[in-house]
Amino acid sequence: MFATLEKQINDNEVLRVRVSLDNTMNGYDEFCVTGDIYSRKGNRSESKIVHGKFTYWYYTNSGTEDILKHFPKLAPLVKLHDCDVFGMPSYPIVNQMHYFKENDLETPQRLLRLTDDEVKKMSKMKILPFIVKLKELSETRYKDEVKEAIETLETLSGQKYIQKDFISPRLYNDISYSLVDDSQWNIYKAQRKEKKITEYLHI
Repeated sequence: MFATLEKQINDNEVLRVRVSLDNTMNGYDEFCVTGDIYSRKGNRSESKIVHGKFTYWYYTNSGTEDILKHFPKLAPLVKLHDCDVFGMPSYPIVNQMHYFKENDLETPQRLLRLTDDEVKKMSKMKILPFIVKLKELSETRYKDEVKEAIETLETLSGQKYIQKDFISPRLYNDISYSLVDDSQWNIYKAQRKEKKITEYLHI
């Protein structure tokens, strides 16, 4: 499911934005928002579009600020860029635990869309409480964010989204990565621990 929007942003340039919720090479659906700026003075060997009476050639990528400035209604989708349909970013456990170990609270706060109080508390959690908190977020606030984003995209695309997964594939897959290190014995222990965690979480 996708939609493409275009807008003339000055005398010489057009901003084209593509928003989508598609199945990726990873095998599950995720949100994607990309923007490109096309210019009447662009390199004519590049890709081109016709907007109004004129032809515009690809000039450069567009940042999030430009997209939100010219298409504020896309805010719910921009918020979930590169997230799955449960609001989870890539490697929601492993990456965030790494950032916390590096005393980086800003990146997890941005990726997981947390309040100041939430990120401080989660940075001190051990892995099981952290996973439980992520699952809780996916069933509450993230669920509302995803619902708004899907409704926005359905309106823009004229299509209806059909939910395929019942739990975040990223959260489920990342449980394994977050428990395993290089030793065979620890892999065995991690597999047992993973089974207990998934049973605890009912997934």
